Amino acid sequence: MSGGRFNYMDLTICTEIFDEYADYDLEGLKDLKDARKRVRRDNRFDDVEISELIFDVFCLIHSYNWYACGYTGEDTYRKDVEYFKRKWFGKTAMQRAEKVTKDAIEEFAEDIRKIFGAEVHDCE
Repeated sequence: MSGGRFNYMDLTICTEIFDEYADYDLEGLKDLKDARKRVRRDNRFDDVEISELIFDVFCLIHSYNWYACGYTGEDTYRKDVEYFKRKWFGKTAMQRAEKVTKDAIEEFAEDIRKIFGAEVHDCE
């Protein structure tokens, strides 16, 4: 087994910081919940939410690493991404897509206004 895309650095750093192995393993959710309890209890960043968020980022990096190296399939990685986004962004995929679409349309409209010299100013 190789060191993956990141030469095991993702796991090395996570283990160094949290004394936990970063892996969502959503099928083995009990182990993940136990790891989260220890991450929250140890609170390495003196903020429970930040500590757990950073741990989750390591889990996501690890998931991508395994997917990119072919150890797991894309479906496993996409499930982990969706789990992370739902947990930390608090919205469904459709709600996030609508927000991104709305922002893109507004940016596009602003670009068009600039092309035609019809910029909208805040004070108008």
